[in-house]
Amino acid sequence: MATVKPAANFDASADAEALRKAMKGAGTDEQTIIDILAYRSVSQRKDIAKAFKASYGEDIYSKLHGELSGHFRDAVLMSFRDKAHVNAFALYNAITGAGTKDRVVVQTICACDNQEIVELKKAYEDILREKEQDPAKRNLEKDVAGDTSGDYKRVLVALLQGQREEKTAKANVVADCEALYTAGEGKMGTDESVFVRILANRSHGHIREINKVYSAAMGHDLIKAIKKETSGHFKECLEIIVKTALNKAECIADMLLGSMKGLGTNDDDLIRLVLAYSEDNLEDVKKVFLQKNEKSLADYIRGDTSGDYKKFLVAIVGE
Repeated sequence: MATVKPAANFDASADAEALRKAMKGAGTDEQTIIDILAYRSVSQRKDIAKAFKASYGEDIYSKLHGELSGHFRDAVLMSFRDKAHVNAFALYNAITGAGTKDRVVVQTICACDNQEIVELKKAYEDILREKEQDPAKRNLEKDVAGDTSGDYKRVLVALLQGQREEKTAKANVVADCEALYTAGEGKMGTDESVFVRILANRSHGHIREINKVYSAAMGHDLIKAIKKETSGHFKECLEIIVKTALNKAECIADMLLGSMKGLGTNDDDLIRLVLAYSEDNLEDVKKVFLQKNEKSLADYIRGDTSGDYKKFLVAIVGE
């Protein structure tokens, strides 16, 4: 379930007018911006942007960019993007320039189902156009392949085909378990290609069945086998694939905790995850987060953020 739903009795022109007043003259009324944008769906926010331009001849994004600052500005501007575009924008920034933010690459691609992969690739083309790049020369698969290598690259490219089986014959469960064991714990060294073939292509339901059979046979689950037999970003990809198959809400909850745990907060990750899942399953994620951490997601955010940025994220997440 989503935490952000379309507002009832929505009036884009009235919201546009209220936002203009909030940004007119000396100072900015940040609370009004929060009260409107945190409680509208992405589609409604886009309608407000259209109404703002039609009424005042100004671009609301430029106006907000000039009036706000810091992580609050980042979060508010990101709130005009749907899940595919939030993730595509994050991927573009993760890949473009020096180095690669591999955590972003792993989290955005490996948690997708087939339809989400299709939407992500289309959204990435939109981001390329926005950044005045040519989608005929660049696309998500080319960019990912150019910035990664080895088994890590292979599993990502496999996932980006969006060809995960929707249903897999149950007869294949035991055969797949045996293949994974033979490729990993059953030999010296690891045959990574078998892990890619099975985990990047089998349905999530099938992976859950493999995990049950593997756990019964070996006394530990697939995640432990992956940790034992693989390493680096390749290992991280396989872990996210299996965690998504087992319980997607828990997987996202763990990502959110990771963005706030330890020294400092990774605000880019926190903003990306909250906004990407706000109209998806963030309500379910919140329940799992509370069960696992004995503290609500909203309270965790309150402890790790401040000011209007904190207010905006907490409003999106809800209590």
